[in-house]
Amino acid sequence: MFVGYPDWWSDAPMLLYSFLESYDWEGKTLIPFCTSGGSGFGRSLDNLPASAPSATILEGFHVNGSSVDGAAEDIAAWLSGLGL
Repeated sequence: MFVGYPDWWSDAPMLLYSFLESYDWEGKTLIPFCTSGGSGFGRSLDNLPASAPSATILEGFHVNGSSVDGAAEDIAAWLSGLGL
């Protein structure tokens, strides 16, 4: 499952963690992507496993909010590299 979110103060919004905690992720794969003003994933990649402990978490993708319009090639390369 692709999980997209904005980076707020170097972390994902609490709503995302609450959502993840409400489901059984056994045998499921999470693929995170986020936008930020420049802090990247912040702490979110470290915090995701605690909210979805049985999930497999693949390599995520981050883009600065100011670069979203020109990110199509980077997004395509990331998606291709996931091997889905």
